[in-house]
Amino acid sequence: MKTVANACFVSAKHEEFETKGKTVAFQRVVLMAPDDDDTISLTAPADVDFSGCKRMQVYNFVFNVYKDYKGYLKAKVIGFQA
Repeated sequence: MKTVANACFVSAKHEEFETKGKTVAFQRVVLMAPDDDDTISLTAPADVDFSGCKRMQVYNFVFNVYKDYKGYLKAKVIGFQA
């Protein structure tokens, strides 16, 4: 399920690991609610370009919210709008 929410961009860091002979690349994105001091760290595909995001600016982020194999809710950042 896709959903949109306003959040302050804090940072994005490219990460990768190797599993079963394949390299998996993704980004670790840190966001913060505009009226809160707590941050949340989510993943994003490696091809989403966060270079235009300025630190502590509010953007409309698009999330893919889904259930994992244990039934827990998970979310990934899949895009944003200025």
